[in-house]
Amino acid sequence: MKKYFFTILLLAVVLFCSAQGKHSLITQKVIKDSISSDSCKYEIIITEPGFNSWFETNRKPKWFYSKSYLKYWDYIYTVNWNMKNISERGNINNPFYYYIDYNYNIDYGKEVYYKLYYYFKYIEYKYHKKIYPYKR
Repeated sequence: MKKYFFTILLLAVVLFCSAQGKHSLITQKVIKDSISSDSCKYEIIITEPGFNSWFETNRKPKWFYSKSYLKYWDYIYTVNWNMKNISERGNINNPFYYYIDYNYNIDYGKEVYYKLYYYFKYIEYKYHKKIYPYKR
């Protein structure tokens, strides 16, 4: 009986872990909260396989875009991403599986805006799905 229990438990863990590995994950994390100042530093962690190599070969220099440009387009992309997340809910193979908690009124910093912008571009490239359907 113990043998079957451990076999089933091991199978459940393997299936759960394999299902979790199929999706990208965007998290915003406070990595430093200084007592002497009220500022926070945000970091974006992208676990989509292949993103980092694509990012290194396809990105433009950081100075190419202004912070306000990146912030604006991240907001537009995030709103459309979350609408796709809601409309395609239940489809586990959907690239928009995770909801992105993005607040336009928070200053995440140019590094986060820059990397998030290119993450959206990568998803459009990899899955051939437009996040924002209108030309710009």
